[in-house]
Amino acid sequence: MIREKSCGAVIFAEKNGGRLYLVERMQKGHFSLCKGHVEGDETEHGTASREIREETGLDVEFIPGFRETIEYSPYENCMKTVVFFLAYSRDTAVAAQEEEVKEITWLPYEEAAATLTFDSDRETLRKAEAYLHGENLVELLSRGRSLTVAVDMYGCPNRCRHCWLSHMPNRKTDDGADRRILDCFRPYFDKIEFYSWFREPDFCDDYVARWERDKELSVNTAPRRFELASFWRLARDPGYVRFLKDVGVGCVQLTFFGLRETTDLYVGRKGAFDELLRATDILIENGISPRWQAFIDRENRYEIVKLLSLSEEMKLKDRTEAFGGTFRFFVHAGSCDGENRKLYPVRIRRGEVPEELIPYFLNYAENRTEKELCEKLKDDRSSFVPHNWNDIVVYVANDYDLFFNFTHTRKEWRIGNLMEDPAEELVRRIVQEDIPALGKARGISVGELVTRYGDPDSERLFEEEDYKMYLLNSYLEETAERNDIR
Repeated sequence: MIREKSCGAVIFAEKNGGRLYLVERMQKGHFSLCKGHVEGDETEHGTASREIREETGLDVEFIPGFRETIEYSPYENCMKTVVFFLAYSRDTAVAAQEEEVKEITWLPYEEAAATLTFDSDRETLRKAEAYLHGENLVELLSRGRSLTVAVDMYGCPNRCRHCWLSHMPNRKTDDGADRRILDCFRPYFDKIEFYSWFREPDFCDDYVARWERDKELSVNTAPRRFELASFWRLARDPGYVRFLKDVGVGCVQLTFFGLRETTDLYVGRKGAFDELLRATDILIENGISPRWQAFIDRENRYEIVKLLSLSEEMKLKDRTEAFGGTFRFFVHAGSCDGENRKLYPVRIRRGEVPEELIPYFLNYAENRTEKELCEKLKDDRSSFVPHNWNDIVVYVANDYDLFFNFTHTRKEWRIGNLMEDPAEELVRRIVQEDIPALGKARGISVGELVTRYGDPDSERLFEEEDYKMYLLNSYLEETAERNDIR
């Protein structure tokens, strides 16, 4: 007996206060729910996601708790199992896979049930409708998902020219703001990581108590240290490195832009380069591995070569290996959002990367010139829509404006304000990803973005996702200037 397996979903959307279901009219003539064969070692959800994206162009959100299977024999000596999930689509604009799908329609439940060809599909649709009946969509979409809330409670000592978040004023939040912020989200998410920073970690005098407070506020989980620390504080506070050791930090990333004058210029603060070198020594002396990252562009590329030589002169590899650690040096151009968008004119070109740095250039083989990306993407009919999967991350600015962590914190990407908008409405916008910027993103294809904003003659280097975000932000900024986004 041959065994086959397919996975798919009952896909629904909400429009004008009503629920609509997606029905495919296949090239063979029958009407069906979206599904397809499992490939390789794919998970069931992985297969369903891929098939939905291929057949409809949609990225969907699976609703936890719904999984239905049907079995039938498509031909002699074969038994096929089909697994259906329940999936929410924020968008109703589709792109049918013409090889298999003739037409896609969105229909109310009764009409969708009457349209489907097979009884098994109708029964699956009935179960999905029953599952959704009386449920609150916001609660369904937040169920089983984790939320990370990072709040700019204390600011940042630097004004880096590469900062992808954009510059914002330093302003301490009100006393008790952390608890009030957490309470906005606590009724909707079972797991919340809380951070009192998203620009500079530990930029407050009581950083030890602050870390304990972040742990106290986190719900059913604990905040993480990642590989970040404040080099500003390392150079000033002898006790800080001991704190880092105590909380288990084994590696700290330090950011350079060249040598002394250039790094100070790009960090926006005189003395920053010397502080980075001092922080490096302090970390090694205390058994913590330093990791140097260098942002490269046309202006500083030769200085980055000298920076690499400096790391060798300082014997950082040997000194770190002496206590069992690992020193790493790497180079990249960074994304092209936030302050880094202003550096687009001097973004590094393919032929300008010094040969000595290519082995250290992050994902060099995956980087493409803008010219290559324009050619690849010019006919792409899909939309580039950033998306949170199971783990949602939001940033809270010190004026309580709320943002996703997709890109910079500019008005086009604002979710709302925690002091002005009801918590339930903010959570709805978060889980449904219903903000003006994402609505605009769904309404334009990648190919159209390339046509409007791409430079087909440019040799500037990008990773593909970074380039798509650069194009999308170009579009959003243009529409914002026309007051299309409030």
